[in-house]
Amino acid sequence: MTKWLPERCHVVLPGLPQGSNVVVCVRGMLGVQPTSLNLGCYAEAKRVISELNRSLSIGESAERAMLVGCLFGWEGAGDTAPMHETRPSGVLVH
Repeated sequence: MTKWLPERCHVVLPGLPQGSNVVVCVRGMLGVQPTSLNLGCYAEAKRVISELNRSLSIGESAERAMLVGCLFGWEGAGDTAPMHETRPSGVLVH
């Protein structure tokens, strides 16, 4: 059951070079969609993308579930995460 997941979110893939490490995950679609965003190294890109997703009420669990669904299939991708996930304002995930 993935209905609680966002329609789409940005994700930073580790191990890819700067300028090609930010992708978009779309709920229900296999594979990720590359972007032209160049947010620097993994750590900096992750910080910016986490803040972007947080501003859209997309928490770390939802982001991970979206990535798992896109890479490995959507059967059970969001079964164990909460139905609604938000982080308190000002909380950063590193």
